[in-house]
Amino acid sequence: MKIEFKKADLVPTMAKVGAFIGSLTEQKDYVLEIKPKPKRRSLDANAYMWALIGKLQAELAKNDPQITKDEIYQGYVRQYGKSVDYQLPDSAVNAMTKSWGRNGLGWTAEKVDDGIYPRTSLVRFYYGTSCYGTKRMARLIDAVVQDCKALGIETMTPAELAQLMSAWEERKR
Repeated sequence: MKIEFKKADLVPTMAKVGAFIGSLTEQKDYVLEIKPKPKRRSLDANAYMWALIGKLQAELAKNDPQITKDEIYQGYVRQYGKSVDYQLPDSAVNAMTKSWGRNGLGWTAEKVDDGIYPRTSLVRFYYGTSCYGTKRMARLIDAVVQDCKALGIETMTPAELAQLMSAWEERKR
């Protein structure tokens, strides 16, 4: 059971929790966790990132017509995002990377080394921006903005970007 609530709604929320606890069996152990809801990225910030990536792709395509927006996006995810490394049997690498990629475009994986055991590989799995919080997404957007500026591509002013990020944080509360 997962319940999202504000402190002002505590009494009705506790009634729901009480009813749920009454339905539990005594044969199992349970964990009750209460934590602040994480701030998530806003769709406006995501749309801005994709607009800039589109401008970057148009500029970079002048020298490399094959480059795609998806490749640029995945490059930023690899450079600025979160990843986790797993050692896998070689026979499982293809299935695991394919399964991971089904989460979305930014959810990529790559073999980074041989494993420490025979017939194993060290595979790095990258999380897509759909699970980024405010700070990580802001870092990624800042990197895209800096690359755009380096190529002479127009971006939002720092004040406009701050306003976008502020609106993003408000929506996540």
